[in-house]
Amino acid sequence: MLTIHFTYLNLSGLRITALRGKNCFAGDSTYLSVLLESENNRNYETIQLNWKEQPEETVHLEKEQELEVALNLTTQKRGRLKPGPLKIETTYPFGLLRAWSWIELDLDIVVFPKPQKGPRPDLNNGDQDSHSGDKRAGDDFFGLEEYQPGQSTKHIAWKQYAQGRGLLVKRYVGQQSRKVWLNWESWPDLPMEPRLSVICYWAIQLEHEGIDFGLMLPNKRIEPSSGPDHLEKILTVLAVFGGANGDTGYA
Repeated sequence: MLTIHFTYLNLSGLRITALRGKNCFAGDSTYLSVLLESENNRNYETIQLNWKEQPEETVHLEKEQELEVALNLTTQKRGRLKPGPLKIETTYPFGLLRAWSWIELDLDIVVFPKPQKGPRPDLNNGDQDSHSGDKRAGDDFFGLEEYQPGQSTKHIAWKQYAQGRGLLVKRYVGQQSRKVWLNWESWPDLPMEPRLSVICYWAIQLEHEGIDFGLMLPNKRIEPSSGPDHLEKILTVLAVFGGANGDTGYA
């Protein structure tokens, strides 16, 4: 009888508040954070927390303490992920009985497509003032791409060729035209998911290179820009494209 009493008390009066989650790429591990607080001014021992079929976290909470706990979550596919109810349980003090409950929390994250390298987007796929090919005064190095028959040989990257990386050519773009459109129609041979992964890869790459880029999807257009907020916006649109809801099977 005492074991029943103490096991129940080890959960009674414990307050759990949803805090935040961390967006990630499909297939990666991430976390969702919750806050534990004691309403009864006493210690809580050996509390287990986890989402369904996810790793378990064991914590101890001192009286008058607020404890933030980051709970791991493994993602499987892109979309807006809601992990479902949180399980909380304890077998304190003797491990003979278990007190447990499922708690619904208002938490979700965005799982972006897994980046996958593909053909580089065309510099002339949207801006009228774009130009490429021969280097002109004031142009900047844009990157390397595979050599195509008929291209000028003056920009072949001989150093990379000597390193055994194949026949590559250097691409240049003027400062006034450093804008690229990530156009859905630029990769017509790819199925939907690989195409989204390639667009995701080039969004990250162009942001790293400091080049303004925009997005054109069926029924969705985002004007060229740059910066972390712009990249986050682009990746979020890619994550939910086609009505993807993410991993809701944990519930």
